[in-house]
Amino acid sequence: MNKIKRLITITILTFAMLAVAVAGCKKRNASTLPSSTSSQSSGEDGTDVSNSSDETSEQSTKSDSGKDSDDSEKDTDDSKETTTDSEDSDDETTNTTDLGDETTTEKEGQASTENTDAATTSSNSTKETTKATEATTTTKATEAATTAKPTEATTTATQATEVATTTTQAETTTVQEETTTAAPTISLEPLTDSMSNHVYGSYTDDDLAAAKSIAESLVTSATSQEYVVKVIHDYLVNTITYTLGCHSIYDALVNKACVCQGYADAFSAICYYLGIEAHTAHGTATNSKGTESHAWNQVKVDGTWYNIDVTWDDPEDTLSYQYFLITDDKIKKDHTLKGVAGGTVNSCTSTTTTDYELVYAKSLCTNCIVISSIDTTAIAEYIHTYPTQETYYFIYDFGETGVSASDDGIYQSISDAVYNVLVSDNIGFSMRGTSISYTYGARYVCYPIIVTR
Repeated sequence: MNKIKRLITITILTFAMLAVAVAGCKKRNASTLPSSTSSQSSGEDGTDVSNSSDETSEQSTKSDSGKDSDDSEKDTDDSKETTTDSEDSDDETTNTTDLGDETTTEKEGQASTENTDAATTSSNSTKETTKATEATTTTKATEAATTAKPTEATTTATQATEVATTTTQAETTTVQEETTTAAPTISLEPLTDSMSNHVYGSYTDDDLAAAKSIAESLVTSATSQEYVVKVIHDYLVNTITYTLGCHSIYDALVNKACVCQGYADAFSAICYYLGIEAHTAHGTATNSKGTESHAWNQVKVDGTWYNIDVTWDDPEDTLSYQYFLITDDKIKKDHTLKGVAGGTVNSCTSTTTTDYELVYAKSLCTNCIVISSIDTTAIAEYIHTYPTQETYYFIYDFGETGVSASDDGIYQSISDAVYNVLVSDNIGFSMRGTSISYTYGARYVCYPIIVTR
């Protein structure tokens, strides 16, 4: 009977301890839920602090529960031992022991509850601190955002304004460049006075029809008269062959064969139909063959008068600019003026900004050098700049006086200088010259030298 009582007592004590443990777990869960919710809605710093507090509380509760379970098991074992050793003891002693066990269990339960409450209080305190920190952080972030937004908006607006300003400036610059480069076209309307004021020889309707047809097809638009005159000059030089016995405009433009008068009158007639004032000049000219009658032109280009001799710019059927838009002083060296169609002799004292003769000489060469003396240093630098070039082109500038018979040895002097440079380079080579032709009086003469390494 006593054994049954003891077993009942032990069972009751076990259930009581389990009830206390369950109650403690419920309290912990109830206090943990708000903290977890707060952590999810807070910032990163608040989340770390709250989770740390919950883990501390949970560890404390687990530790206390473990202690309660150990104490309960110990008490149970003690009770069993007491029951085994003192089976003959009276009921009061047993009851006292049981009460003692109950009292001990209650104290341990109270201690566990107090520990749980303390952990919960600590956790709540930590949470309140975390919330305060989160509130402060949120406030600062809000203030920063409030301060930053106007600044960002201002910065964005400023950047947009700068971009718009830059775009406007670029567009303005582009318009200015277009305005600068896009020069207005000139009028190509024919002159209205009589053709007899411009050509020296007699002419027929066929002559005029040929000149008008060529003019209309040769140039359809232009921005300067200088350009138009150059086109006419090049066309006549490239299409006409100097032929004795042919003098008319028709011979020059249709038959493509004439003497100086055909060149000159054809030039004046085409200029007439393109709105450019030109007159055929006549007199004498002296060359290697002697002095003979000759015809050339005076032409007004963009308000300035120049001399031009298309015939002499067509030596041996090659293109030259030796007599293209030159002054009176230059043409007087080998031309003597006697009269001009229309009767008025014009003063030609200006030079063009473009050295057409040099431009043309360079167009015939590749990687050329312009020299005015046998400069061995310049020649060496030129050769070393193009070490693999097969043909070296030396354009010699003879100045205003032009090349003469006394300059026929220049080619040999250039060849000797090239030879010395190549020898000093200590490389195997061979070199040879080529046949060249030039007219005396030309300012620029191109001397090619072929080198084989």
